[in-house]
Amino acid sequence: MKRQIDIMLGNNEVPLGELRYDWQGRRESAAFIYTPEWLSNNKRFAIDPALPLVSGFQFHARHSGNGTIFHGAIADTEPDGWGRRVILRDHAKQREVARLDNRSVNSSFLGELDFL
Repeated sequence: MKRQIDIMLGNNEVPLGELRYDWQGRRESAAFIYTPEWLSNNKRFAIDPALPLVSGFQFHARHSGNGTIFHGAIADTEPDGWGRRVILRDHAKQREVARLDNRSVNSSFLGELDFL
């Protein structure tokens, strides 16, 4: 599954960047790129120390354990451990209700993007 998400800042009508997400099997990856409009804006700034103001995709390596595939500025929007548990429980509950109603069940794992 591949997804592309525009990254906006506040009420700005021009996206400052784009997040590209790819999930193949159990492998996930993400890359961020600043838009040309953001890079040419005289009020531009880097949204994360690890995301310098350069053109081209910038990747973030997942750190060991519970590390995220996203750069810090994007990962900061993810829920904490408790919030993740709430989302996981809700996902499991929805699967069970669908199963009991004889509806198709989404048995897929939740990916990192599901928590943003």
